[in-house]
Amino acid sequence: MSGAIIVDMFFKIPVRNLIHSIAVAVLSAGVWLGLPNISLAQQIQGIAAIVNNEIITGYDLNARIRFTLFSSGLSPDLYKRIAPQVLGTLIDEKLKLQEAARKKIRVPHKDLQRAIRSVEQRNKLPPGGMVKLLESNGIDPATFERQVETDLAWNSIVQIEGRHRIHIDEETIQDAINLINANKGKPEYLAAEIFLAYDRSKPEAEVKQVADRLFDQLKNGARFPALASSFSQSASAANGGSLGWLRIDQIDPDLAEVLQQMKRGDLSRPVRGTDGYYILFLRNKRVAKGLEQSEASIDLLQLFLRVNAGDPEETEQARQANLTYLKENAKDCAALSQLAGKLKSSKIGTVEDIKLGDIAANIREKIANLPENQLSETLRTSAGMLVVMVCKRHTEKTQTAIRNRIAENLARERADLLSRRMLRDLKRVAVVEIRR
Repeated sequence: MSGAIIVDMFFKIPVRNLIHSIAVAVLSAGVWLGLPNISLAQQIQGIAAIVNNEIITGYDLNARIRFTLFSSGLSPDLYKRIAPQVLGTLIDEKLKLQEAARKKIRVPHKDLQRAIRSVEQRNKLPPGGMVKLLESNGIDPATFERQVETDLAWNSIVQIEGRHRIHIDEETIQDAINLINANKGKPEYLAAEIFLAYDRSKPEAEVKQVADRLFDQLKNGARFPALASSFSQSASAANGGSLGWLRIDQIDPDLAEVLQQMKRGDLSRPVRGTDGYYILFLRNKRVAKGLEQSEASIDLLQLFLRVNAGDPEETEQARQANLTYLKENAKDCAALSQLAGKLKSSKIGTVEDIKLGDIAANIREKIANLPENQLSETLRTSAGMLVVMVCKRHTEKTQTAIRNRIAENLARERADLLSRRMLRDLKRVAVVEIRR
C-alpha cells in the first residue's frame, strides 16, 4: 500500500490559527522485515540520553527511529546512520515538554485526539485507523502521539510568549506593503527548507555532517517533506518544510544567492546561513504581481445568452447586436438588469460580496481589473455567451483583508524566530548526557 498521511496540528498566534502539517508516507508492513541485523534487546535496553535528570530510553529511541524510517521512506539499512539525528530530535522534544511542565501547560486529551482524528479524516481512515496503521507496520503508536503532544504543547508556549513579544503595528504592515509593491515584476520562488541550527553542544562540523547525510538521502530518493518534518528545526518542518512564495529580500543573503541560481525542481547542497545549515528545494518560480487580490470582494451581475446548435446566422447577428446595445446603454447594473430582462433566451443573476479568489479563473481574468459598471468582454462557453458587470468593489473590506493577511504572515515569521530562540536558550542551560 502507498499514499500519504497528512497530520494537522494547530498553532495559535494572536492573529489566527495556523494549520501545520506533517507528511507521512504509508509503506507496506513487510518493509520492516529488512531491518539491519542489530540485536533488538541492544536497541531497546538501557539509556540513550539523560536530559536534565530525565531519561530517554533505548526503547524510545528505537521506536522513533522506526517511525522516522516509516514516515520518511528511508531504507531500513539507514537505521544506525540516522540514530544520532533522531536522538537529537528526542532531546529537543524532552526540553520542550520539560518547559511545558515548568509553565504548567498540559495538552488536554481531547485536543490530542482531535489532532489525531484530523489525520484519519484527511486520509479517509476510520476512528482508530492511525493506530492500527502504525501497529501493522511494527511501530509503537505512542511515539507518534508523543510527537503530536509535544508540538501542541510547544505551540502553546510560543503562543503565550508571542502575546508579549510579537507586536505587528500599522507602520510595520505598511512597510511590508510598500516592499511588496516595490518588488512587483521581480522573481518570486516557491521553496522549501530543511534547517539544522548551530548548537553549542556540538561542533559546527557535526551539524554540517548531518546536513550532508540528509542531502545524500534526498538525492537517493527520500521524500523532502517527510525528511523536513522529521529533522528540520524550523517551524516550517510542521508543513513539510514549505516556505510558500518568497522574495529574495525575505531570506538570508547567502541563501538568496543560491536560490537565484536554482532551476525548478532543483535541490541545493547544504548552505551555511547565519544561524545554521539549510537544504533548499525549489518547487517553482514566477514574476511577482504585487499584492494578491484574491481577497478582493465584489458584487457582480452575470448575463448569459443561450446558443443552440444550428442557430441560423440571423440569430447570431441578433445576439451580437443585443450585446452591442447593452454595452452602449447599460450604464450600471440596475440598467443592465432592466434591459437584459427584455431579451429572449437570456438569464441574469446577481452575486453579492464574493471574493475574486472564489470566482472561476476564466471569469476572474476578465473582471479582476474591470472598472465598476462596465461590461466585460464576451466569454463563450459550449452552451452560450456570458458577459459580466462589476456592480461594486468593496475596497475598504479588501484592504482590511490584505492588511490582515500580511499581519498574519509577519506574525508567523516572528513566531518562527521566537521558537528557535526559545529552544536555543533551553539548550544553552540544559544538562544533557548522551550515552552511545
